[in-house]
Amino acid sequence: MNNFKQFLENITTLYHGTTKQAAEEIVKTKLLKSKGEPNVYVTNSPDGTGYGDGTVVKIHVNTNDLEIDDEFPDGRIDYKLPGKSYKVIKAEIVK
Repeated sequence: MNNFKQFLENITTLYHGTTKQAAEEIVKTKLLKSKGEPNVYVTNSPDGTGYGDGTVVKIHVNTNDLEIDDEFPDGRIDYKLPGKSYKVIKAEIVK
């Protein structure tokens, strides 16, 4: 039980802006893939980051994998995840 509690405490909910087609693939495979960038980028903003066609995927990731990439005055924080692809714990299209 203690290991499960630790696991839950290390999960962060974030958002990834993309296209509808890519979002459907993310939900199906639970895999975020970078196109041309050295890392995968996500944000704490439910509106996403403006990438893609406006589609946003809500994802659950391991908190220990996050590195802050950029911070904004409105409270938005963008993070990068290690590598050109990243397996998420859960994904669902929210916008």
